[in-house]
Amino acid sequence: MSVQAGNDKNGGESAWQFEFDALPNERGYQVRLVSSGPADAALSIPDVTGLSPLDAALAYAAGGGYVLPVKAGKHPGSIVGKGWPHKSSREPAQIRQWWTEHPDAGIALHTGRSGLTASDLDVDVIPDELTWLKGGRFQSTRGGRGARGHYVFASAETFTSGALRTADGTQVGEIRSGNTVIMVAPSPHPKADDGGEYRWITTGTVPELPDEGRAALTAKAGGVGEPVTADVEAAWRASHTTEREPWRRKVFGESYAAKLANGEHHHPAMMATVGWAAREVAPGLVSSTIFDDLQDDWLTSFKGNDRRPVPGEFWKMVRQAIAAVAPADADAQAMADLLNRAQREFGNRHDDEINSAPSLDEVNALLVRDDKTVDAGQDTSDDSSGNAVGSDGPKQRRNAPLDLRRLRTEPPMPVAWLLPDVLARDSYVSLSSAAGTGKSIFARGISVDASLGRAHTEPSETFDPAKVIYLDAENGEDWWRGGLDAMGAPLDLPNLSVVCFPDLAGLDTPKGSHEFLTLINDLVQRLDGELDLVVLDTVSRFIDGGENDADTWSQFYRRAIQPLRERKVAVLRLDHLGKDADKGPRGSSHKLSDVDADYRLTADSPGGDNLTLTLGKRRRQHMAETVSLRRLDGPLRHEPATNALSLGVTLASGQVVPADRKVAALVAELDRLGIDAALGRPKSQAAVTAAGGSIQASNAVWTAALKFRRDRAAPAAQNRSQQT
Repeated sequence: MSVQAGNDKNGGESAWQFEFDALPNERGYQVRLVSSGPADAALSIPDVTGLSPLDAALAYAAGGGYVLPVKAGKHPGSIVGKGWPHKSSREPAQIRQWWTEHPDAGIALHTGRSGLTASDLDVDVIPDELTWLKGGRFQSTRGGRGARGHYVFASAETFTSGALRTADGTQVGEIRSGNTVIMVAPSPHPKADDGGEYRWITTGTVPELPDEGRAALTAKAGGVGEPVTADVEAAWRASHTTEREPWRRKVFGESYAAKLANGEHHHPAMMATVGWAAREVAPGLVSSTIFDDLQDDWLTSFKGNDRRPVPGEFWKMVRQAIAAVAPADADAQAMADLLNRAQREFGNRHDDEINSAPSLDEVNALLVRDDKTVDAGQDTSDDSSGNAVGSDGPKQRRNAPLDLRRLRTEPPMPVAWLLPDVLARDSYVSLSSAAGTGKSIFARGISVDASLGRAHTEPSETFDPAKVIYLDAENGEDWWRGGLDAMGAPLDLPNLSVVCFPDLAGLDTPKGSHEFLTLINDLVQRLDGELDLVVLDTVSRFIDGGENDADTWSQFYRRAIQPLRERKVAVLRLDHLGKDADKGPRGSSHKLSDVDADYRLTADSPGGDNLTLTLGKRRRQHMAETVSLRRLDGPLRHEPATNALSLGVTLASGQVVPADRKVAALVAELDRLGIDAALGRPKSQAAVTAAGGSIQASNAVWTAALKFRRDRAAPAAQNRSQQT
């Protein structure tokens, strides 16, 4: 059976289409999404007549809605618990889990996160002044009898939930917006004995909230100022082009990124950001062109996300922000209040010096205060049970306790490596060596190959190309030109961005960390809005404080590195070894307090090509303790070094086998299971598991066994080539 979630905005076929396969023994249907339509597909209400709660929940999700399972009643946290606004989902796997565990649970549709606003009418006849409600999708709460029920519209704005009243003050229903829910069919109605029943009377694409409806809801929500149309918005922006303190504009994009990194959803994060920006634009501290920059940030933030922004969603948020500050243009006291607030938010700064710009940590602190004040009307609406939610949401998400049972019972995610056993995609690694050992050459190789989607020391190990930023304060353009030629690197390296001798203050200072994060954000835009690895070469050139001062490294990490780690970006930090290599890099021991791994690169002789990576400390057990490497030319590269484990012996039969018995046993097992000799270690290990095998061996034994099998396969491949 095939079902469409409604027609698209042009009257064509549904943007969301899904099918239901009958299960055996009349056990119902299994839902399958067939087509998700264009990226900007409008939200749709599906026809769920006759569907089970599970299939209906999947259908709502396919239409773009976020759902929650609910026990008898209307409390959205009755099953998922506290923090439900951040747990609503449209992921099929999560939905199947919920309704498999609670097959009779009702379905709560999360209005704000689904991009919806709903008016719950509690009277039998729609008042004349609310006839605009008829244009929405209608779900009857009386089984199709009368006008009582939910009138649903698409809206990027958030209104304060509360009483829906007519002009004379008569309450005729409730407004549901933001962190609120409505129960939807086929959920059981709490007043079923009295004829209550949820039933969609109209389905399909959800229409936009009309201006008449927006004005009514804004008035009932206590909004500031008159509704702003697109023409009014354009005129207001054109009249606010003064920018007396341009340093302020640098923080807004970072503010939005920080909110997303802290777990906030796109709409509330940007709504708070444009609201803050509007308060700076109104008194002329920042130009209205900041909104164009924020639109770029908004669109970029959806790359790789399962949701796409509703067309026009961003500018509706801007118009709502302008509506809140526009009255100040004609009110001297209101304008003075905006200026005073700007000083409170940024501190007592009256100059235009960039060294007065706040750090990202200061921005994050401001955002917390901002959530609790100006945007309280948007983010602290009551849920259907009367419990206040919203402004404390991000705070709870950031400091939410671990689900320890789930942590221990679910299989761990496999480690995603940029360099096997040494540099994971979300790790912070220090690589130090004596001068002339070649740590920069090694780091350059890691970066170039990672950007091409392969491991530098094991090119057969491939992955999705990484987005890499290399800040080179040590070598310069000529070194890069010659090195890339020696590596045989392609001329186009779109996933690698290199800045030589970056002009930055120390990353341990507010000024320097702000400049650094601004630079990173600028470079990320050139990398399609994504970032996997940042390389700092060499770290001592990125600080202003003393190397022996513990506070230098504490501030360096907190101001510059921690924001990257919160975004799951890997950081490779190059450093100089002290006089005693066993004691690690020179400077304060506090320098290594925050790294996941501290590797020391040494050579067998000064300038030699036989190299060893030795682990000084680690936080993660899966990182290798030692890695032996050989630097080779033609092209310039690093390969695992040949050692005694890789040696073979020739039997009387002429067969060559590994001399080490552990390596020989592993080679025999890989041969027995038919594992491809071209695979790297992680993929070989995964293939063994998939084939039902289980091999316990050290990384060194694995490396030797794989090298032995590759070397053994090479002559055979060459012979086949010659024969053809």
